[in-house]
Amino acid sequence: MKIKILNLKPNSRFHFGNISVDSDTALADTDEYLHSDVLFGALVSNLSQIKPQPKIESFIKAFNNGNILISSAFYCIEKTALPSNDLNKYLFFIPKPVTATSIIDQNNYDKIKGIKKIKFITNTTLKINPENWKLKNSIGIDPKEYKEINDYALPQGNFSPKEEINIAFYNKISTPNVNIHLSNKNAGHPFVVTSLQINDLSHFGLKVHFYFLYNIKDESQHANFELATQLLAYNGVGGERSSGYGFIDGVRDAEHIPSYFTSPDIDEFQMTLSKVIPENKEELSNFSALDTSIRGGRNSEKGPFKKVRMINEGSVFSHNVVGKNEELGTEQIRYGKCISMNIPQMYSL
Repeated sequence: MKIKILNLKPNSRFHFGNISVDSDTALADTDEYLHSDVLFGALVSNLSQIKPQPKIESFIKAFNNGNILISSAFYCIEKTALPSNDLNKYLFFIPKPVTATSIIDQNNYDKIKGIKKIKFITNTTLKINPENWKLKNSIGIDPKEYKEINDYALPQGNFSPKEEINIAFYNKISTPNVNIHLSNKNAGHPFVVTSLQINDLSHFGLKVHFYFLYNIKDESQHANFELATQLLAYNGVGGERSSGYGFIDGVRDAEHIPSYFTSPDIDEFQMTLSKVIPENKEELSNFSALDTSIRGGRNSEKGPFKKVRMINEGSVFSHNVVGKNEELGTEQIRYGKCISMNIPQMYSL
């Protein structure tokens, strides 16, 4: 398993949509990060601009048969004052397990309410009871780990030694727009586009980036994968790119891969790091706790897209889950292969 880091500039904006069966709401909200199925679509689209159709088909086939695997793109924090070879230069955030609130004493309502708002944690945080998480915006973090970040960040600026830094990856911003395309039935009607604006943490000596895991088993596809990922910096990711959204400043490999991202032990409990379509009923039964979402289904000029229900990141399972890609129609493939990591047994139900 390897890691690609998508460099982001502070204040960059992204719109990932919040895919709905109602196309009128597709722009009104945005997901908080880049899901694996959308990343897959971006990579295939990038390669199709350069390579002939047979190369594209072999590229897609490699994803279909599991010779190329990708996770969703989550957030990481770069400590810019540290050298590139420092093992602590990057702090990688992962999704919160869907069972996190189930571990908390049901009488501790305030903590449960706070944990429900959390979307991202670290591997160190994963190992402690959620009742002991320190909650900051959408982030849950081990208090000791937070202190380490705080101790690093305070000397980077003019801060009091007793001050606590406020870490947030992004702000959600809603911008009013008016549709000017006369062919559209909603021409002249106002609508809202909601985007993520990446926060500027440079005064703390920190930068916010995206990262995703990948595994290439077929070396003949390595060059195609590298080309497709590097083109993310040229084409951007997500929607509304014609309006300046989705800018990626560069793509590079992480020098150090944390051990918890390496091959998981299928005899232990695992958590999904990608959106998953179970291959069969047996794989579905391996999930002890899951959250799902419907992908696709938006209306288009040619009619509604097909829909598929997918298992979300942070879902918990045991044994083995491979997942599958679902063909939804002509030139429509929804990526649903599984990438996972081991988690403590306390998250199993």
